[in-house]
Amino acid sequence: MQVKKVTLIPFVAGTLVLLHTILLNAVTPPADLANGVRYSFYWVLVVVSSLGTNLLALYLGYCAQSLQQPWRHLSKLWFYFIVVGLLSVIWGSWFFKAFAAQDLWLLLFPISSHLFPFAASVLVWYLLGPFLVRYLAQWSKQSRRALIFLLLIAVFGLPAIFAKPLWGITTASNVVWVGTLFVLGNLLAQGELKWLLKIRYNLVLVLAGLVLIVSSVRLTPLAQSAAELNGRIYTSHGIVGGLLSLTLFGLLVKFSSAHWPTLQQPSWPNWYAFGAYLLSGLPIISYHLKNELQLMLR
Repeated sequence: MQVKKVTLIPFVAGTLVLLHTILLNAVTPPADLANGVRYSFYWVLVVVSSLGTNLLALYLGYCAQSLQQPWRHLSKLWFYFIVVGLLSVIWGSWFFKAFAAQDLWLLLFPISSHLFPFAASVLVWYLLGPFLVRYLAQWSKQSRRALIFLLLIAVFGLPAIFAKPLWGITTASNVVWVGTLFVLGNLLAQGELKWLLKIRYNLVLVLAGLVLIVSSVRLTPLAQSAAELNGRIYTSHGIVGGLLSLTLFGLLVKFSSAHWPTLQQPSWPNWYAFGAYLLSGLPIISYHLKNELQLMLR
C-alpha cells in the first residue's frame, strides 16, 4: 500500500514547534486566574504547541513506506542544518549586534551538543524505517492490533496509572516515546487505527482534551513557568498529550486528503518543519527571545 505524503502535517507541526519556542522563551504568562480567558488560553496554547514534535514523529512513521535507503539523505540533511544555522547566526549578528563562537561550533559538530535530542531519536527510527515497514507488513491484522493495544497500555496508560515515568520516558524526545509514535504512524498507514480517520469522533476527543486542560488549570492554578510544566495532563509525553497528538494527526490526514489535496505534493513543508525544529534548538534563538523580545500577557 503506497501512502501519499500529507504535507499539511509537517507545516502544522513546524508552526507548532516555533510557537512553542516563542511561548517558552519570549512570553511571560498571566500571573493568576484574575486574567480569566487569557490565563486559560495561554496554557492551552502551551500544551497544544508542545505536540508539534509528536506530530512529526507520527508523520515520519506514516510516510516510512515511501522511504528507500534513507541513509542516502543524511548528507543533504546535514547541509540543510548548516544553512539554517548559518542564516540564524547571520540574522542574530545583524539584528541583535551579537555573536557567539559556540553557534559556529554547533553547526560543524552538532553531535557534540545535547540541544537536539528529538532529532537524535528521530534519526534512529528514520534509518530503521524501511526495515520496520517490511517487518510489520508481514504481521497479521490480529498481531498488529495486539501491538497497538500493548503500546497504548504500556506507553500511554501505565505511566498515567502509576503517576510516574516508565521506560525511561521523561521527555517527548525519548527514543522509546518517539519510536512508539513512529510505529503507530506506520500502522495507520498500513490500514490500522481506522478510528483516527473519523472526523466527528476525533473532534469530540480533541474537545474533551481541551476542556480537561482548561478545567485543570482553572481548578489548580499553575505557579511554574511553561518550561517547567509537568504532569500527566500538561506534558506532550503524557496520556493526554499522546492521545491529543493521535487525534489531531488523524484529523489532519483525513481533512487534507479530502479537502486539501494540493498540499499532498510539494516538499517545502517538510523542509519548513525541519528548519523550524533546528531554529527552536539553536542557542542564539532562545537567548535573544528571552532577553530581547520578551512579551507579557497581562
